[in-house]
Amino acid sequence: MNQSSEHHELITDWTRTPAAIFASSVLIIIAVLGITLAWNRSNQNTNPSDLVIHQLGKSSLSTDDIYPETTSDFQVIHRVDINTATPAELDLIPGIGPSLAQSIIEYRRDHGRFDAIEELDEVSGIGPKTIEKIQGYAIVTQGG
Repeated sequence: MNQSSEHHELITDWTRTPAAIFASSVLIIIAVLGITLAWNRSNQNTNPSDLVIHQLGKSSLSTDDIYPETTSDFQVIHRVDINTATPAELDLIPGIGPSLAQSIIEYRRDHGRFDAIEELDEVSGIGPKTIEKIQGYAIVTQGG
């Protein structure tokens, strides 16, 4: 075999080296993991019962905004789970500011998970009117 044909054989056969096979395997695994993660994220929180209608351009919302007459000025947002939400997430709920959000976090830390939104009545500063106002914007998950 002359040197030219050996060189040609080395060039065409590099794909069968252990390093090339390993690199290809790693790339395939990364691609599969990426597709799986993207799929899982796209399918999270798609339960229609966990969605709320938020009217654009309004500074405050009421439960009347949940059932709009038209949909041209509305966008869909997710409800906030009071059992897992951070203070910043709780602050997004109409009627809950930074102070009440912190009170909810502290109550949850001291007493455990909420079983119903109505239990927020036990949190200092939250009464029936606040609970009524946030009904469409908050949910309570069970377990965990």
